[in-house]
Amino acid sequence: MAVLCLACTLAVGCGFGSSNTARVTGTVTIGGKPIPDDASALITISPASGGEVKPATAPINSGKYEAPNAPTGPVNVTFQITRPVGPKQFSERTGQEYQKQKDLVPSQRSTGIAATITGENPTLDFDL
Repeated sequence: MAVLCLACTLAVGCGFGSSNTARVTGTVTIGGKPIPDDASALITISPASGGEVKPATAPINSGKYEAPNAPTGPVNVTFQITRPVGPKQFSERTGQEYQKQKDLVPSQRSTGIAATITGENPTLDFDL
């Protein structure tokens, strides 16, 4: 009996029987409009309280994302969405062309959005 109790304790302590991550999908819009096609966009889902689970970062393509290992529980969701603006320029230092980038994430959303992830395959949509 003691061996069985020890085995159960170890299994739960090692993460068997509960999941710390989930596959999360959804859409991201800005002011109700799609993210521009020429924008570069990422979503990061981080545990609100730190913890041992790593943040999940996923690309946003055509306004949609899929984060296969997002932490569960209370999370903070942040976005990096930039769009090239102005003419291409040449860097004398690196010898490469570059273009200035404009941040499309509204300032009131720059620190992220609080959310809670429960269960497997939840859908979280965001309008920034």
